[in-house]
Amino acid sequence: GLCLGVSQVAWANKDRVVAVVNSQVITQHELDQRLQLTLRTFNTTLSAAQRQRLLQQSLQQLVNEEIVRQFATTRGVTIDERLRQARLRQLEKQYDLSPGSFTTRLGALAPSALAQVDDSIYKELIVGRQIAPRVTVSTAEVEQILQNLLGQKTFLEFDLYQIFLSLDDKDRSPAQTQARIKQLYQDLQNGADFKTVAKTYSEDGNAAQEGRLGWLSQTEVAPETLRAIINLRPGQYSPPVASQQGWHIFMVGSLRETSGSDLQAVQELSGPRLIVNLTDTTSADKLEAELQRLRPRLQRPADLNRLIKAAANKPEYSQSQTDAWFNPADYPASVASRLQPLQAGEISPVIREGNTLYLVGVEATRLRETDQINTYRQRIRQNLLNSRADRQARRFFRDLRRQAYVDIRL
Repeated sequence: GLCLGVSQVAWANKDRVVAVVNSQVITQHELDQRLQLTLRTFNTTLSAAQRQRLLQQSLQQLVNEEIVRQFATTRGVTIDERLRQARLRQLEKQYDLSPGSFTTRLGALAPSALAQVDDSIYKELIVGRQIAPRVTVSTAEVEQILQNLLGQKTFLEFDLYQIFLSLDDKDRSPAQTQARIKQLYQDLQNGADFKTVAKTYSEDGNAAQEGRLGWLSQTEVAPETLRAIINLRPGQYSPPVASQQGWHIFMVGSLRETSGSDLQAVQELSGPRLIVNLTDTTSADKLEAELQRLRPRLQRPADLNRLIKAAANKPEYSQSQTDAWFNPADYPASVASRLQPLQAGEISPVIREGNTLYLVGVEATRLRETDQINTYRQRIRQNLLNSRADRQARRFFRDLRRQAYVDIRL
């Protein structure tokens, strides 16, 4: 019979087909490379059972990547080299690596790592073209969440991470999905790193970012999520949590308490402001008496405007203005409290604070939202869009998998 040398046997085994995806094959060598790449991210020693689970996970990753690559090819979706290099620079920054060192540090494992990078880019491009344009979030939804937030005296915000297993996966029964999330929870309790487990096993669009969902307030998360995380301190994670979509394990990266009053819209007034700074009390007393005498003759803000213009050349009147928006809260509290109730068309009484005198007319009022409110509004909208797009993307890629011919030979 034919006698193969040891190296030939090793090479034959290396080239052994472990899966067929439509007309393409995945080899033992590709699987070994991906397993080694994944193992490098684990700081703990894995048991034989964990290693076997990781091997299966690695093969599923390769199969799914091949399905996505084939779909992208048939649809003419290509990756611009500048986009690939930009993504590599992001990863180097994320892992505190020097520029250009991502692939060189990985050596022989670089092709497998680049395949993962390409897969994440392909998915983003496909989602951007096929899914995101159909995802909508109404203004009413955003405003409802925002108003709930603004109604809180104080509220908690969580920089949240998750490990997610979907119930949409028809290759697993609901019971198998639950058993798997329990196993991952056990791995965490045995010392596995949360972000590594999320990156390896999580099945949502945030897996590539180590499971990070970003900053979310207590009114932006589902009630079952809030119950799971409300008592967690930074670095702690929850037991498995069930939702309509699947199973989650949440980790709080950071935590902060925000005052709802800091986010309230600011009342602003517009109109003429007579402001006179005097250096001595006698002069202030004299001017106050003069303004009190004049005040009944000032019926409208336009009357005060003329008075300010007539005194414009006096240096002690230099802070006076004929027309500009201003926030009463920027003045001393005793002054602000007299200005805030004023309505359009009204003039304040003569107000004195030390040796400074104020007489203010109101031509218009408005509520101006703080920049912070708009930041929250944009964040709420983006989080809703991301969540919906991610849900639809999972179904889209699941259906791609179902339509593909996949033969696992491991």
